[in-house]
Amino acid sequence: MTSPIAGWLEILWEAVCVRAARPVPGILLDQQGTLEVATATFQEFLESGGVPAPNLQAMLTVLTGPVQGRALQFVANQRDKSGDPNLLRDSAKAKWPQNPHFPALITRRDDGVLDDPGWSIAEPVLWQRAAPIYRRLRINENDARDVYSETVADFLKARPEPDDCPMRKMLVFEELPRLFAVVAERRAISWVRKQTTLKMQPNQGGLSFDDPDLGPLETRTLDNDDPLAHATFDHIRQSCSDSLDEFEWHLIETLFVEGSQTRDELVLEDWTLQQLEIEPSASRSTKLRRLNGVIADSLARLGRALEEADL
Repeated sequence: MTSPIAGWLEILWEAVCVRAARPVPGILLDQQGTLEVATATFQEFLESGGVPAPNLQAMLTVLTGPVQGRALQFVANQRDKSGDPNLLRDSAKAKWPQNPHFPALITRRDDGVLDDPGWSIAEPVLWQRAAPIYRRLRINENDARDVYSETVADFLKARPEPDDCPMRKMLVFEELPRLFAVVAERRAISWVRKQTTLKMQPNQGGLSFDDPDLGPLETRTLDNDDPLAHATFDHIRQSCSDSLDEFEWHLIETLFVEGSQTRDELVLEDWTLQQLEIEPSASRSTKLRRLNGVIADSLARLGRALEEADL
């Protein structure tokens, strides 16, 4: 008795080839590459003793499921062999000038820092994917840059568990902007909701020293029984002087009290880079990640100090 899969073969082969040729937007395999990936997909199914699914739709799912990963691995291998990170790009759908070398891009130093020069190419691409999201959500430019910087810092930070670090599972650069856009949208929506909540509750104690989204400390309205209700920044600094060093106090005052500079402006200063121990030639994302790390640590220590301070 003939297996029903024989009657589906033409449809299945076409579907697998279509998926193999365009595994993600921006990549287009040539005819030879498509044939190699599609053939390997069918061969793996047959050699593994795969049981045909009961209907065509289910069989399509069985065969097209592994194609994307196999095609991306093919592209990664070809780029590695040729040394050309732009090999097999779809010129009709290319949304940025060039790709960085992806394996080097996601290789971390012993301390977990990503410092490959390719980030000078990659970081503008991430901003390009996030910027329309911020415009759609009506986030102004300065706030958008801050939200973006924090999103990048969290997205790219080192994580001990491989399953918690999405970049470890990526094979080609084209995957990175797509996932980042999803993360950026979620973070932006969360930020907008938080700002809306703060505006709806102008008389609530909304001050949090570990929240980098908040503006000047002295402009926040606190409950009358809160010990910070009448505390000026100078009073806070005097009472908690030992909790932060001079550079950390400078950051807190500049960003959250005076609001005189943005994080992007700070990392353009030679003195700031010296304090952060970062070379001026480092990528913008590297500079911002280091700055955000210092800010987060400073705010956390200041928060703990305030809990013990006599204000």
